[in-house]
Amino acid sequence: MFSKKTILRPIFIALLLALSFPVLAQMPNVGPTSINDLFTSIAKFLFGLIIPLATLAIIWSGVMLITSGGSEEKVKKGRAWFLWAVIGLAVGLIGYGLVNLIQNILGAR
Repeated sequence: MFSKKTILRPIFIALLLALSFPVLAQMPNVGPTSINDLFTSIAKFLFGLIIPLATLAIIWSGVMLITSGGSEEKVKKGRAWFLWAVIGLAVGLIGYGLVNLIQNILGAR
């Protein structure tokens, strides 16, 4: 029905467009001025990567499940992709929340 090129081309174009938006941002401060700023910057950067990557992995797992054609092996692979995408997203959210919690406890904010 659909070839892999037909499915992957829009996903690839959307990924390229999504990755080009940070280039348009303006950065008034070149680097972090304290350890707190460094951890905050790292957490925001990783959080900014985790959300789109997890979204793409979930979409890809859906594509794998839809195109499995009833093959048990492909269904298992699609479910595994979905499971690991959700686990990765949960770990990323917990990590980001943990950084914010530690900063609040230490009074860094």
